[in-house]
Amino acid sequence: MLGVYYDEMIQSLVQGIKQAFSNSRNLPKQKRPLPVILSGGTALPEGFRDRFEKIFKEANLPIPTSEIRMAADPLHTSAKGALVAALADL
Repeated sequence: MLGVYYDEMIQSLVQGIKQAFSNSRNLPKQKRPLPVILSGGTALPEGFRDRFEKIFKEANLPIPTSEIRMAADPLHTSAKGALVAALADL
């Protein structure tokens, strides 16, 4: 039952990512596919990466990706990313 809610959340996230890339007029040119790194407490349950990867690949995003994997330290990676974004905004 909980898996249904996770699938809905992942689909909403992936559609938001797809819309953001589709609405961007100047996507940077990438020579290599980009990795997708999952982090945060929401990504910790067993099977999350597989569910995310399935939904992500079905979305056919306009950017090439090389892999989808978990961050080495999922909880702290999200916090570090938020800190970097906040410092860059100063």
